[in-house]
Amino acid sequence: MCLGQIRKFISSFKDIFILKNYSIFLYLLGSINLYFMCELLKASPYIKRETYNYDNCLSYFEGKIDTQEIFKVCDMLNHRESYNSFITNLIFNIILVYSVNREFISERYFDLKYWIVSHGSAIIYSLICELELFKFSIDSDTNYNFGKIVLLSAVGIFLFLLLLRQLYQNMINYNYIIRITLLYSFIYILIRLVTENIKFHIHHAISVGVLSLFFTNFDSNIDYYFHAILMGIFVQGINFFTIHEIFLFNINHISYPSFNFMIFLSAGFSIFYLFCILIKRLFCKQKENNEDYRLFDDIDLSKINQLDPMDSIEMQLIPN
Repeated sequence: MCLGQIRKFISSFKDIFILKNYSIFLYLLGSINLYFMCELLKASPYIKRETYNYDNCLSYFEGKIDTQEIFKVCDMLNHRESYNSFITNLIFNIILVYSVNREFISERYFDLKYWIVSHGSAIIYSLICELELFKFSIDSDTNYNFGKIVLLSAVGIFLFLLLLRQLYQNMINYNYIIRITLLYSFIYILIRLVTENIKFHIHHAISVGVLSLFFTNFDSNIDYYFHAILMGIFVQGINFFTIHEIFLFNINHISYPSFNFMIFLSAGFSIFYLFCILIKRLFCKQKENNEDYRLFDDIDLSKINQLDPMDSIEMQLIPN
């Protein structure tokens, strides 16, 4: 019994080094190294930190609340990072990078050139954002001057032409883009149920994360290296601005959901869930059957005549 468990463990350990599993492992290691590089850059003198408001916050709450609570409050108010948040953001970074890329990274090894480009894009983008022209957000409240309009127009035209190329050459993975769209639509509906005062804030991590889904044909050098550029900026956004980078909607403070609201929400979602199960049973079963027949069609029927007649009688042609 013990020997069998040891063999099973060794077999599971060997599965790690299958190309599919090891490619994912190496990609996530690359993203972790990219995250550490962004943290190094953030701690360097090249990235300015605003300390005036943070110091005032510490002074204001000194003696009024517990010391540890003071740091938590002031860190939150001033978007300052603690070691605990550094680790937490690293975990979120791994989860998000895997979620965005899991369907594309399993069958391919991303070489050092990919990661050199990713690291370079993160560094260059971080330093560019220190310039006054680039210090703005795309949201409902931003006032755009002439310089910002020219900058956004130039970037928009470049991306538009690049996306036209992807559309023309049919290099876009629509399935994942539709899923992301449905996810944010669902979040919008949840918020819209309780308030109409919704503000949009398009963080650059959201923008480049979605754009990366348009460049997943890695046999093309343009897709390969442009995806590397976008992933560098994506990880930089998570590192510099935490998990809040993926939130598209901002609302004023609203208290937690009431009991009656959750009854309504849970009942409505349960009905929707049952409806989706019904759709699967009605429309997806035929697809599964087609898949079975497709597998049967892949059999080399020309070899059947070469078999012994008795063997061909015993051979099961159609799967159960």
